Amino acid sequence: MRPGAKTVEVKLTRTISAAPGEVFERWLDPTCPGTPWSEADKLILDPKMDGLFFFRSHKKEGEGKPHYGRFTVLDPPSKVQYTWMPPNTGGLESLVTVTFQPEGDGTLLTLRHSNLPDDELGHSHRAGWDHFLDRMAKGPAQGPA
Repeated sequence: MRPGAKTVEVKLTRTISAAPGEVFERWLDPTCPGTPWSEADKLILDPKMDGLFFFRSHKKEGEGKPHYGRFTVLDPPSKVQYTWMPPNTGGLESLVTVTFQPEGDGTLLTLRHSNLPDDELGHSHRAGWDHFLDRMAKGPAQGPA
């Protein structure tokens, strides 16, 4: 990506039927449907401050795409933040911030993905996050993918 290129932010919300602490823990659990790590065919995950992650997403055809990053904030039960570097950012390090706020008997999960390139690949992250958040909102009873 060229210096000075325009970037965008994706913001999505879902209400999850669980307490913020439970949703926070589920977000870091690779066995929980709806997390970015849950559909990996290869995974290295160290969810601690400055801990790294790497995963390769599986696809029905062809090889999956590698994603990697570093945890920058872990503030249970309210916030997780990490850098995000998949091929779809054109080499630009983006930032994912997930917050968990009480809402009635559940949790309002808000995901902000910032510093994405303002192009088709950058905007495609909205559909990807919609997929994961829809699965998360269905809850753990759905079972593994």
